[in-house]
Amino acid sequence: MTKYLKNTCLCFIVVSALFFIRPGNFVLSEQTSANDEISTLQQEINKQQDVLKELEKQIKIYETKIGGAQKNSTTLKGQISGLNDQIYKTNLEIKKQQAKIKETELKITNLQLNIQNKQKEIDSQKKRIIYLLQLINKYDNENVLEIVLLNNNVSEFFDRIKYLKNIQGALQEDIDKFKIIKSGLEIQEKDLRDKKQDIVSLNEGLSQTKQKLDIEKGGKKQLLTKTQGMEWKFQNLLAGAIREQKVAESDIRKTEALIRKKIASQQEEDMLSRLEEGIGPLLFSWPVPKNKIMSQFHDPDYPFKKLIGEHSGIDIRAEQGTIIRAPASGYVARAKNSGMGYSYIMLIHTDGLATVYGHISKIDAEEGIYVKRGDRLGLTGGIPGTSGAGSFCTGPHLHFEVRKDGLPVNPIEYLI
Repeated sequence: MTKYLKNTCLCFIVVSALFFIRPGNFVLSEQTSANDEISTLQQEINKQQDVLKELEKQIKIYETKIGGAQKNSTTLKGQISGLNDQIYKTNLEIKKQQAKIKETELKITNLQLNIQNKQKEIDSQKKRIIYLLQLINKYDNENVLEIVLLNNNVSEFFDRIKYLKNIQGALQEDIDKFKIIKSGLEIQEKDLRDKKQDIVSLNEGLSQTKQKLDIEKGGKKQLLTKTQGMEWKFQNLLAGAIREQKVAESDIRKTEALIRKKIASQQEEDMLSRLEEGIGPLLFSWPVPKNKIMSQFHDPDYPFKKLIGEHSGIDIRAEQGTIIRAPASGYVARAKNSGMGYSYIMLIHTDGLATVYGHISKIDAEEGIYVKRGDRLGLTGGIPGTSGAGSFCTGPHLHFEVRKDGLPVNPIEYLI
């Protein structure tokens, strides 16, 4: 009876180890509750994603509307309408960023719950593995003679050996599962770290967009103050801005021609040797951190095309006061500080190339000096009513031109 009971107990232990001691049985009720919470969170995430999609649709509608309004910006009514649309669009962008922050926060909470579940699973799996190891160790310590004597016949002996192998197989299966769960936990922990970093970036972006909204509202307020709502005052303001641009264009052309002549006739060897960048065509780094191009070269939607001609460069979005760096070594031919008017810098490079930087709030470069790629030239501007922005600028950016043999060319073809 003793031998029979011992074998029966062994069978029961093996069956228990293989079928009843499963990861999660120790924490089943807790996991069910956590899973319900995760499911609720996922529904909230899905709702936020629907909100984001709707906001993106509205933003695209206003982008199209703003593009069309640019053609009417040569009238006060058209300009105010365009500014209102831009302000509304920026408000939508703020709502979108806030929704994105909320979505990311929900994902972080979701990940934290999943990580807690994984940790509980790992703890449960460890208990099961320890139990199986103890079971194997117990029967490994019995010698073969003792096992034979404890069994009624050879068949029972082999049954016992089979049970032991089953336990060993279950142990290997659980160790493999433990590795998979642990690997999944590591991936989720990395994802959690990334999401937390995303929150920091999103909050920074939200702060910048709110500043942009303040600038746009300030630009509209200043325009209304200057014009007092009168079309003729707006037209006078516009005419002044056009005059300013034409004077700058004339000055840039004359200065470049003069400097080129000077290089060719007086100091060719010395000056050009300092400008050499190496073999091959000259390419430029971005003068400010690469960002959205607000107005393209020869942009068909450029609002002043009929009044002053094609847009001669690209307008790169840049916060007020962004550092401008020389995109290649060059000779500072012009560093024009126009006070509250349009301020700009021009560099002369090799290969018949020159670069121009407009709406400068602070000039650091000096005329007649040589600069190397990456040297600081000044700070960007463009906020209406600030130093260097010019009479008719509606927001912070850098106007960047590339000229080949005195004529404007598309900067995108030269930027790296």
